[in-house]
Amino acid sequence: MLYESAATFSEPRISRDGKHIAFLEHPESGDDRGAVAVVDMDGKHKVLTTQFLSLQGLAWTLDGNIAFSGSPSGGILQINEVSLGGTVQSGLPGVGDAVIQDIGSDGRRLILRNDQFKRIWVKLASDSAPRDLSWLDVSFFPILSGDGSLLAFGDGSTVSGDNYAVMLRRTDGSPAVRIGDGGVLSMSRDKQWVISDLPTLPVQLMMYPTGAGTARRLDHGEFAGIVAASAINDGKDLLVCGNLPGHAMRCYVRPFENGTFRPFTPEGVRAAVASPDGRSVMALMPDGYREYSISDGSSRVVPGIAANELVLRYSPDGQSLWTRLANTQPTTVEQVDLKTGSHRVLVPAFSSRRAGVQTVAEIAVADDPRNYVYMERESRGYLFELKRGQK
Repeated sequence: MLYESAATFSEPRISRDGKHIAFLEHPESGDDRGAVAVVDMDGKHKVLTTQFLSLQGLAWTLDGNIAFSGSPSGGILQINEVSLGGTVQSGLPGVGDAVIQDIGSDGRRLILRNDQFKRIWVKLASDSAPRDLSWLDVSFFPILSGDGSLLAFGDGSTVSGDNYAVMLRRTDGSPAVRIGDGGVLSMSRDKQWVISDLPTLPVQLMMYPTGAGTARRLDHGEFAGIVAASAINDGKDLLVCGNLPGHAMRCYVRPFENGTFRPFTPEGVRAAVASPDGRSVMALMPDGYREYSISDGSSRVVPGIAANELVLRYSPDGQSLWTRLANTQPTTVEQVDLKTGSHRVLVPAFSSRRAGVQTVAEIAVADDPRNYVYMERESRGYLFELKRGQK
């Protein structure tokens, strides 16, 4: 073991002399903001750059520097270089994102330009086909109200700002409205509030009104990252699944207005959804899903959930789980009985026939499963070779 952290690592590359491993270090899972870091074979770790709002691609240059693709403002990715001493040389922006893939022994660079989009599609019971309710080019983490009339989602476009934006849009197609910063975690049952997390260090847990009202912060800076948060027990308690600095993710509860967070799951939580009655949480652990009692932390394995099955939510009556298989097309939402593990189709298979669609990444289902929303990742890539001496 050379280095361990609660952060997410990507693009590990061994130096040409075999003495260092460079990698990208991302504070929050699923977010490509972060910094370039390096670790030597004795385990000495060093962060070489300040934080970039978008960071992808990595390669060692012939002279021992590290080439990487980053954007300090969340705009177009450009290829920069950093030395082991931390000196950054900024590159010139091009037309579209330029993501470094590799550098050959003769200095040739392999560069990928990706045109990427994240689109949100809503399908209501009254619709004959899904409707595109995206906002600009990066719409993510969609959540539907219980009655399917209100949509909340995150905006990661270049105009959203350093900490993204929380957008609100009625599913009748009304224009989107920005209500705050961050990414969407949950919506209250009465549609009056949206809970959001801002990807700062430490993370900030915010609550924004969907109409008249004042935004308020819910945490006191306890968490380095958060994967789930919602109001439970008719708004009396606050559920947060996140990690304290130096620790892995676990789930906590406290009185909504204030108080101390009490853990009730072990560390290692990767995703979680709360039951409608606020008594249980279905948590994804390293060995699969387990249902935990919020009151005493006791747990049980739910039968019938496959290794590649993702839990979207509990059914409104709390007797079953609504799930989907990860990274599959066409996509189907199924109902899993909590007692027997038996499956039945809830939302018939659907898929996109548009060119460039990679996967249906996120799905949210209203109380009536005929009303649902999903996010598609769409990408078109162009591969270039940059010969030494070219600019």
